[in-house]
Amino acid sequence: MEKLKNSSLDPIKAVPGLCISDRVAASSPPELRSQNIRRILSVLQPHDILKPTTLAYDDNDVECSGGPAQIQFKSILIDDDPTIDILQHLGTACDWIQDGLQPMSKDGAEPPRGVLVHCRQGNSRSGAFVVAYTLSLVICPNDCFEKQLRVWEHCRYDIYLEVEEDAGSEGRRERKEKPAHKAWKARRDDLLTRGEGDVNRARDSSLANAAAALGRCRLEDLEIQAAE
Repeated sequence: MEKLKNSSLDPIKAVPGLCISDRVAASSPPELRSQNIRRILSVLQPHDILKPTTLAYDDNDVECSGGPAQIQFKSILIDDDPTIDILQHLGTACDWIQDGLQPMSKDGAEPPRGVLVHCRQGNSRSGAFVVAYTLSLVICPNDCFEKQLRVWEHCRYDIYLEVEEDAGSEGRRERKEKPAHKAWKARRDDLLTRGEGDVNRARDSSLANAAAALGRCRLEDLEIQAAE
């Protein structure tokens, strides 16, 4: 709970304008103002989702649509669970982040726009989507999400392959899943068939590894700060 008390937007140094946070910071007008956030990607369960209600922001009303100080919202409704298929969301999410980071004007007259990716705690789910966009190692998603990111990379950042249908289809194309994604889903389905005990053990192991990795990252940060 200490993290929630000191919630803030953390800029991703490798990608100017991209930030990550927990749910609390994502609803803080001062934090959003500090990074000029214009898009918010929420990766949460439905009951945790950030409601796009009006926010006080630079003396203007910021809503999900309309107005000069518009903030756009996108939600991906998933749990922090190792059996969740995040691969199906990565393509559209990365495109949405990329579009949001594009400058509004070519002459640079307007300040750069910011994009925020957040989940409940600002670590695993949001971290997985930020890693997918930046291919960075500074975030700590749970290890099952990390495995899916490797599949995403193996699939060259698109889990679907467009192929032409048979000769009688008048040249129409259809999307088919790539083998790597099918293989991951087969392993996931196999785990689910083993029963609740095996699923819970996999879930606990995954979250424990993510927590340990996050702890190592924080320790390294403290050691760097102490050295400075």
